[in-house]
Amino acid sequence: MAHGRHATTTVRIAAREYIVHMLTALLEYRGSFRYIDQATLDRAVRDASEHLEDDGLSDLDREWMSFVWRRGTTVHVEAILPSSSDRYIAAAFLGALARTAIEGCVDVKRGGHVLDAFASKADA
Repeated sequence: MAHGRHATTTVRIAAREYIVHMLTALLEYRGSFRYIDQATLDRAVRDASEHLEDDGLSDLDREWMSFVWRRGTTVHVEAILPSSSDRYIAAAFLGALARTAIEGCVDVKRGGHVLDAFASKADA
């Protein structure tokens, strides 16, 4: 659907719909981190989730835990967010996950171009 000169699309993120005027206005976070054991993974997830407890966060920024899932001692991240989402919260959340990981990386892309990456200390 076109509105004026900009194409728009509706994107569903964390059970909400957002109107995005350009696909380059989306940030894609994808990757995984592996931990030495389950206790270390649990601690990393707990530390990351503490960044989501701020009363000033938007509903979307509070949804970061819904973009993360575990398998064994690995945590996977997969999120596509509007560029208006709080990148500082994303950085704090992903930095907390990366801090104690023994390997892994989450890339941040926009329009297919890598903008940033959060790597474990071993992969940095």
